Amino acid sequence: MSDNRDSVVVQLTNGFGNNVFQLVAARLLAEKHGRKVQAVLPWADYYGLDELSSVWVGGVEVTTGPASNQVVFVNDSNYAAAMKQDSMPDCNIVVMGHFEDYRYFVENRELIKSWFEPVGKTNDRDLVFHFRTGDRLFMKDGFEYKPSSNNIRKTIETFDFDRLHIVSDLPELRRYTPEELGSLKFHNDVDSSKSVGHEAAAKYLNSVVDVLLQFEPVFETANISEDFDKMRSFNNIMFEHGTMAWWAAFLSDANSVGVVMDWRPSKGASNKNLSKVPIEGWFEWR
Repeated sequence: MSDNRDSVVVQLTNGFGNNVFQLVAARLLAEKHGRKVQAVLPWADYYGLDELSSVWVGGVEVTTGPASNQVVFVNDSNYAAAMKQDSMPDCNIVVMGHFEDYRYFVENRELIKSWFEPVGKTNDRDLVFHFRTGDRLFMKDGFEYKPSSNNIRKTIETFDFDRLHIVSDLPELRRYTPEELGSLKFHNDVDSSKSVGHEAAAKYLNSVVDVLLQFEPVFETANISEDFDKMRSFNNIMFEHGTMAWWAAFLSDANSVGVVMDWRPSKGASNKNLSKVPIEGWFEWR
């Protein structure tokens, strides 16, 4: 293992959007203290590495871990303090956490944009809606807070747009039977004890699909980084709680961004402030 004492070593977890939070938080800390960033993958053949490297300028440099046992750990609880320090010890800095707090990033928005491969704003008159299903569709925790199909329709209609585009982890934008929905594979599984079940999930999904199809939307399947770049190119963006979509909107030049109100209210005191980001043109919807 090479000596990476001049690096900030960030431990990645599962999930593209989670990884963007982790990489950006580590990069801000590294820039402040004159270091570079290296990432430890959650597992050896992690699917997200190629996706991240395609959007991160210069690609993501990977290491197997800190070079020695002498380390300083930075996590969610002490990140803000670490960013205020004028210097850090001459040893490995290991960053481990989620860092889902807009206050860490908003003042450095333009700098952070420069760390990502540029995507021009090419969809001035259209609206993109990120409709994440997957594990979030089945989770009991938060199911009661999911926005109704009627509220989704009303929010879409508040935008001034020509054509609706849908970005989703669904293979097709159509109605699904409970059995079909149960056969789909997403990047995270939900334990049956924590799931609302296929019947309830399909009923909700189909209510939203019926509304979206009324707009005759553009729907194309793509990989995560392609969806990320597509969303960044729009002038009008709408999404529920999702870290990939949040970063796509944050890194875009969109004039109008609708993010679901209160992010994940079922989390209570541990909920994040990501829907409250004070950027002109951003608004909350429910």
